[in-house]
Amino acid sequence: MAQQLGSAGEIQAGTQIETDPFTKTTKIVAPFVRAESPGGWRTGEDVWWEGLWGLRGWTKAGEMPDDCQLYVSCFFRKSFLLASAHDRDGTAFPVLQIDQSITSRGYLIKTVGVTLPRAYLEAHRASGIDLIIEGQRDDMQLGIIRTNSSSPGMAATTGVDLRVQKQRGDVQLTIPAAYVEGFLASLQTTPEIPAPRKPRSDPRDTPSVLASQSALQTRDQL
Repeated sequence: MAQQLGSAGEIQAGTQIETDPFTKTTKIVAPFVRAESPGGWRTGEDVWWEGLWGLRGWTKAGEMPDDCQLYVSCFFRKSFLLASAHDRDGTAFPVLQIDQSITSRGYLIKTVGVTLPRAYLEAHRASGIDLIIEGQRDDMQLGIIRTNSSSPGMAATTGVDLRVQKQRGDVQLTIPAAYVEGFLASLQTTPEIPAPRKPRSDPRDTPSVLASQSALQTRDQL
């Protein structure tokens, strides 16, 4: 079932727009949405996750960007690598590793950015997007190999058994059509960045005036 996040107008109204007049770049960030794996914490799975996602983009000098980004920050119980992304039709998207941190309790916070072409968002503004971000973690299992010794009831240690098992999992997100529509509307209405103001010159600072002042000062010193 698609998440109910409000109308396209409400998404657009909640979108943050920040402009840097020096780089002439405008950052557009749609409202973040909370999501979690089906069943939540009670599933007891190592790949359980909870996090936030949101669309964002950057315009340069009022021009629409070719690519936008889906920002995804997830909380995992154990170390987990999000490496690839695709929709339910099999279309693949690049995944950028943005940040990673470990909490005091040893949990992992993983942040990635999925690059989504603006043309792709335009094509799905009426249908929404079902996205799957796949990942895996290496689960190391350490065991001690023992064999029976000659003494009854005793065991002798003969070696160590180390096995690495790859556990796969994924983060599945649904981006409703209204959310896509509201974000695209924010991109299209981004105001153009005015050119930086030039400092006003003082007519007394013209070369001819400065030269005459210098000549007067020299004459007074003679």
